[in-house]
Amino acid sequence: MRNRGRVSQLVTAVAAVGVLALAGCGSSSSTAGSSAAPSPTANGVAALTADQILAKSVAAAQAQKSVHVVGKMTAKGQTTGIDLHVQKGAAGYGSITLGANTIQVVATATDVYLKANKEFWASTGGAAAAEVVGNRWVKAPISNPAFSGLSDFTNFDKDIAAILKPDGTITKGTEGTANGQAGISLKSPTGMLWVATTGDPLPIQIDSGTAGEAVVFSDWNVAITVPVPPTADTIDYTKLGT
Repeated sequence: MRNRGRVSQLVTAVAAVGVLALAGCGSSSSTAGSSAAPSPTANGVAALTADQILAKSVAAAQAQKSVHVVGKMTAKGQTTGIDLHVQKGAAGYGSITLGANTIQVVATATDVYLKANKEFWASTGGAAAAEVVGNRWVKAPISNPAFSGLSDFTNFDKDIAAILKPDGTITKGTEGTANGQAGISLKSPTGMLWVATTGDPLPIQIDSGTAGEAVVFSDWNVAITVPVPPTADTIDYTKLGT
């Protein structure tokens, strides 16, 4: 069979869409809202400038060891969702949803695994590729160019840098609550980041006002166990073609 090239194109496309989803989270939306009373454990960031607040939030986020990021956005008619547990050391796991299709991703320091249903492979790689893959995981080394983009989804430092990079000049908004936490908003041309005003000034969520779409951060510094797929349930990427 000679579907390997088509599978490579698929993986590259999935990675590209996902990276756009992460980098474009400033264009996502949320359900943040009403004002909150001052907290006795306020961290002081509310008194700083917008740029200072963002710098402190980025530093606080990058000092963590792990995070759970859940979000959804629509761009160019394509709805993309992410549900990722990532930790330092370029390891993590989760799912990427592209329209009606959900792709599971697992990454370790050396390998990346991709799993989708048979119908997905049939629609993108052809019937022969779908028959070979079936419901198994596709495994490849992170060094493989076709899969290196997918590994970025589970790279803590890259995720944080991409998600929190503003898309233009930011201004300080109002204090309030986001995802049940006290915070202050930072507004960019297309979105709004909420930063915690108690405890560490960590990102809480990002929104832009589109109903039903949000990017939410939780479980900062909570240790995760990466569920590496068993060998019996995987197929080597090199076996998908000749």
